[in-house]
Parts: sequence; structure tokens; C-alpha cells
Amino acid sequence: MADRKYNWDAIREGLKRIGTQNPDFLANAVLVGGAACWYYRLALTQANDTDFPIPVYTPDQETVWLSKDLDFMGESSEEISQLIGQPCPPMGTLLEYAGATLDFIEAGLKMTPQAANHTARKAQVGDLTFYIASPSLLFAEKNACVSQKKGRPQDPLHREVLARFIKLELCRSLEQPGDLDPKEWLNEAKESKTADNHFFAQDAALSRRLHTAAARLAPEHRAILHWIRHHVAQLPGWSMPVDETPP
Repeated sequence: MADRKYNWDAIREGLKRIGTQNPDFLANAVLVGGAACWYYRLALTQANDTDFPIPVYTPDQETVWLSKDLDFMGESSEEISQLIGQPCPPMGTLLEYAGATLDFIEAGLKMTPQAANHTARKAQVGDLTFYIASPSLLFAEKNACVSQKKGRPQDPLHREVLARFIKLELCRSLEQPGDLDPKEWLNEAKESKTADNHFFAQDAALSRRLHTAAARLAPEHRAILHWIRHHVAQLPGWSMPVDETPP
């Protein structure tokens, strides 16, 4: 089996080859692991937000970021066998398929096939469409790996990028609330706080932006304002904005 090192360009090409050979595969499996973290790293880079920038990596850290395979979750062994037209190897065993190295994950410390499927997002990269685990689910998994001292150097790097992406997304979705879904916003916020109880307690920029944006939301989004005022720390150096929503 080829010894591959996947950066984002290689991940995208691998997904394209899989989609070309078997369009049903990407429609039914959920991308997880390091390859999924690469997707959110790219999105964070493209956002170019001064409060939540992409970390600066050393050459050694960039090497750690390289993935050895494309991890997928969400299907049983039987379902995978049907998708790829051959027996599925034991979960956690690398498989060469469509010119890419794949690994099928049964479960993680926090991730389950049910959670991966339930929270999966449809990703669009050019003409390539696939499903990817939500950032909050990936963050919960990476945070658990770091907390339980799994000793994998990629985990803290992935966790930090996911945390910054979640913070960025939570802020911008309130600052530009045209298509804001309160339930989805609250689910992501709650999942992040459940994974790390200090998620909303130590970042002044996050606190400032969430409180400011929430105070400007329309009345139908008051549940978000209520949650933020109870769960997002008001850090020293600024005052809570006046509620600007009409009564």
C-alpha cells in the first residue's frame, strides 16, 4: 500500500477520485479525522478574521498536519461492503480504494456513527460534494483525545483550529443573521460548551462579539440572547451592550 501524506490538495484529489469511481460513496459516508480538520483549517484561512486567525505553524508542525489516510464514519461494515463492492476490512484497517488510502472508523472517544450522521454537513468544494462531520463533534473528539493524553501530536493542533473555527462561525452567524437558524446555533454552542466547559470563558474577543451581536438580534432570536447572557462570560474591559431589540 502506498505511503501517502495528505495535505488539503491531496485530500481533495482523493475525494474526487472516489467520487468519480463511485458517486454513491461520498453521498453515504461522512469524512472525519485529520482530513475533515483540514477542511475547517482551509475555511478558517479563507475567512481571514483578525480575532480568530489561523495559527502560525513551524515546519515540524506542518509535517504533523499531514494525514496518512482519509477517515470515514457513519456506515456499518455491511453497508461499506455494499458501497465499495468488496468485503470491508476490520474497522481501523487501511484500505486502498480508487487510488486513495481509506480508513473506516467504528467509534471514537466522543464520536459515534449516529452522531456523525446526525450532525454531518454537506460540503461543496468546486464541483465536489461530500459530507463532513460538524466542527463541534470533531472538537469534542479532539478535546477528549488531548484531555485523556493520547499522545498524538496532531490532536492539539486540530483542536485549536476547530475551536477557532467554531468561535468564528458562532460570531459571524449572529453578525450576519440573514439565514440564522436559532436551533442550529444553540446546538453548536451547547455542544462546544459540553466538550469544554471553559469554551466561552476565556476569550475576550469571542465574548465581546457574541454579546454585542446578540443584543442586536430580532425578537424571534431572543433564545440566543438569553443563552449568551447566561453562559458566555463578560470579561473585564467592556460593558454589556444595551438590548437593541424592540419590545
